[in-house]
Amino acid sequence: MRRSVVLAAAAAVAMLAASDLAVSTAATASPFLPGDQVVYSVTVELQQHHVRGKAKRDDIVSESSAQGTATFAIYAVGQDGTAFANVALDFKGTNEGQPVELQTTTPGKITAAGQLLTKAHLGLGVSDAFGAANTTSGEIARHETLAVGKSWTNAAKTSFLTLDVKRTVVGRTRYQGFAAYTLQSVGNGSLLRTADGQPASGTITVGGTTYYDDRNRMLIGEAFRTLLIVQPAIPSMHDDYSSAFDVVLDSWTHASPAPLASAAPSPLDTSSPLAPVPDESPTPMLGL
Repeated sequence: MRRSVVLAAAAAVAMLAASDLAVSTAATASPFLPGDQVVYSVTVELQQHHVRGKAKRDDIVSESSAQGTATFAIYAVGQDGTAFANVALDFKGTNEGQPVELQTTTPGKITAAGQLLTKAHLGLGVSDAFGAANTTSGEIARHETLAVGKSWTNAAKTSFLTLDVKRTVVGRTRYQGFAAYTLQSVGNGSLLRTADGQPASGTITVGGTTYYDDRNRMLIGEAFRTLLIVQPAIPSMHDDYSSAFDVVLDSWTHASPAPLASAAPSPLDTSSPLAPVPDESPTPMLGL
């Protein structure tokens, strides 16, 4: 299902092109401390549907899914508010009915805008789910202040597609224990070429709901859906590719407070390993 996974996520990838993930923000105090552990739960469902005629027996359906967690174990915080972490990715899913497990540990970080970046790229749409959420967080950071009723539209145009996504702040509520603004996203566009560069005609529709804690500049949750319909030359035939991404903050465990210094500090224990030191020039993280 390699081709179907790529095409099913195409609408989400298209939306990501509308916004550079590298968000420039002023130096800000991070809500995180070394030793904090932040866990996000992620669920992904991808489906492709090939309609080959009026008879249902001619249709072809392919599906894949994944669910699991990404655990960010923070070991350092930069002056710009970026929290550097070792990220444990643990996912299980199915691909064409066959069980799949995705497990790895990779360098990562949570940016000052709340974007969740990992060096490793996971298939089955997992990295696409983070990419969609990161795009929303990045746009929020650019607009700095949120208020109910505020809205903006991000327009993208590439050789592959055109896509306009409108974000609207529709309320403020408590979600997962955090005070968060609620944003609705609605987008429509046109497909110009397929992922492999072939000319194509089609439509793209995206939509979702995001919960964002502006005080901590932190993504609390996002549910995002995409639908890509490719229209072949024969009117009675078409292919559609849908994706459903859910990213939710599961837990945030704070580091234990540092012990008070004693009046007579003990001699340095040279046998203890040094704490991890952040790379001065960290490897660029993949947003997808």
